[in-house]
Amino acid sequence: MTILNKTNWVITNIETDRKPNKKYKSFDLYYSEDLQIFENNDILFIIEGYILPRLEFNKEFVRFTQSALLAKIYAELGDRFYLKIKGVYNIIIIDGEKISIFNDIHSLKKFFIYENDRKYFISNSLKSIAHNIELTPSIENIVSFALLNHFVNGMTLFAGVNYSKPASKVTITSDSSITYDNYWLPTDLFFTNFSDDTIGDLANHWKRLICGYHEFIRPTGTSITLTGGNDSRMVLSGLLSNNITPNSFTFGDPESADASISKEIAADLRLNHNTYFVNNPSCEWFETKCRLIVQYGNSLINIHRAHRLEAAENEAVSNPESEMLFTGLVGGEYLKEPKYNDLTIPKLFSQLNKINGRKRKEELIKKLLLKKGLEIDNINIALILDTIEPIIADYRSHSKRQQKFIHTFNYYSSVHHTQDPSLFSLHIKYIINPFMDIDFLEKIASSKDWYPNKNKFSISSVNNSYLLAKITHTLDPRLSKHFYAKKGSYTGEEIVNQPFLHNLKRIIRLVLGQKRRYKQNFPLGLWLYDYCSKELSHLHPEVLKLFKKKFLLSNLESLKSIKVEAEWKIVTNAINISLNLKNFHNA
Repeated sequence: MTILNKTNWVITNIETDRKPNKKYKSFDLYYSEDLQIFENNDILFIIEGYILPRLEFNKEFVRFTQSALLAKIYAELGDRFYLKIKGVYNIIIIDGEKISIFNDIHSLKKFFIYENDRKYFISNSLKSIAHNIELTPSIENIVSFALLNHFVNGMTLFAGVNYSKPASKVTITSDSSITYDNYWLPTDLFFTNFSDDTIGDLANHWKRLICGYHEFIRPTGTSITLTGGNDSRMVLSGLLSNNITPNSFTFGDPESADASISKEIAADLRLNHNTYFVNNPSCEWFETKCRLIVQYGNSLINIHRAHRLEAAENEAVSNPESEMLFTGLVGGEYLKEPKYNDLTIPKLFSQLNKINGRKRKEELIKKLLLKKGLEIDNINIALILDTIEPIIADYRSHSKRQQKFIHTFNYYSSVHHTQDPSLFSLHIKYIINPFMDIDFLEKIASSKDWYPNKNKFSISSVNNSYLLAKITHTLDPRLSKHFYAKKGSYTGEEIVNQPFLHNLKRIIRLVLGQKRRYKQNFPLGLWLYDYCSKELSHLHPEVLKLFKKKFLLSNLESLKSIKVEAEWKIVTNAINISLNLKNFHNA
């Protein structure tokens, strides 16, 4: 059995070529170093990742270790221990011959399940499964990936293998029967009681939330991914208000908006700051990073995340004492009403919702597949619809705004934005995503102004910029005087002190050409063209059955001068699938 890193684990009732760490009557358990493994009252616990108490229980458990916390709460609540903890984790509990596996609410930590005729192989490493089970590529899942840019709803490259959805609870009994459940759903937030919190209340809640991570985990050092936007600035305000001075870093062109403004902020606050950028990247550099992403990404991380991986590697070298990294992932996206734009939510979800009749839906999918250069004669369109339709149908009883939040949670947060933390965690021990924290989600869900809570006749909308800017200003007003990067034409001070005038000022600056011009964060170039040319020459046979090679080559030629990642995915999606099939198929 292949072990790729120091935190792999396997639970299986299928014989392997390696001696298990623990052998039970109905299954074998394998685990490697750097996992938290302990026993309490004859119950075995394994924690992969980290846990900490929910905000309201901070004082009660602040002096506990993670293992003591889990043991104490499990003794009190049993399988409902999740009511008092949060974090980024897979938790395995073995009580006699009963196995229970839980993961965090966004599935930032994922595990994979192969099940067939009461035989199962469960692991946090897809490579371990592929090494022991002869896997078959799933045409339906690969085609769905081409349509959605991600493997969603638990699907993977392979038939019969699924990954754990958010807030999964999997139970296996001694007779090898497996039950699947979710201990929490994003729809639970719609039943949160309303509150009348002031900005001061929200700021204090944020400050306490940030402090909770530091107080409980007690890292040797802390870093933050700093951009020029609202989200990371609010995270920084939470750290500084708790007298935590982090190292900061930005990844991207030093003359981009994010890098330029982050550097100004760091200089003003005297933070130790680095900008990580691959100047003049080469085909060989990208190929090396792609190989690592495929090896450690469990087929779920896009090769376009290469720059993020490089930044994490560099930060680990520059600040080796930093055990904890705060990100600003999914800040404003949870506050403002999103659009079906193929980034936050796939347009296909909206399109299918507007069409009546199965035949018309199949025609839409067929049309989209032709646009993406797929061999539709080799694809069962009806099966593709059957794969995607349940993702949407499960939530049609909810309001349109509630559906948008659910899709943002399931797609943008729990799939797209689990990529960076997975890569960062290869080099930094604790990756903290406070906007994805359950205590933060419940707090915003209690607001009458949160967009899913409004009725359809409401003409007002959440000014997410105002809310984040106001919380940031309340906690550390020094951060308010700097311009925002992507918006680039107003400051936090203007939003906070002149909420009705800042948009007018912004328009005037744009008309007068006063908006600062910046370089692109990650400009794509001939190095990517060279890499894609090389990979298209030896695609995996399964990819060649589904994607038209002439179509890919033709599009590649037209992409030579295109700098934006989204345009390249029509080619790189096929390469991404090919690389992962080569790595995992018949491993």
